[in-house]
Amino acid sequence: MKDWKKWCDYQLCYWYALEVEARKATLGSWVKSRGGKVCRIDINELGKWKGILRLIWELDLPKPGLKEIYTLMWLLREKSNTQGSEQIQQSKFTSIELQKLEEEVLAEVNRLGNK
Repeated sequence: MKDWKKWCDYQLCYWYALEVEARKATLGSWVKSRGGKVCRIDINELGKWKGILRLIWELDLPKPGLKEIYTLMWLLREKSNTQGSEQIQQSKFTSIELQKLEEEVLAEVNRLGNK
């Protein structure tokens, strides 16, 4: 991305999110084409027992022993103790401004993709 310095932080984050999604799709297809397993899971699910168990089940991972279960319980408890402690900063942009910023990023991504 040649002119990335002209973008604001929001646009850089948006571009990075698009990049992550594109890589996820490409790598997921690559893994599946070689007989591997892929589990589509939301990041929020990973902080819950149900999500962790689904990940283990879908990827056919070894079942956790007592030590692993204890560690997971501790990690989940620590996560729940810190939730809500961080403050979310309100956007300084209106929804119309955000849409325009995103459109600028998408236009550049499409321009580069057509080269």
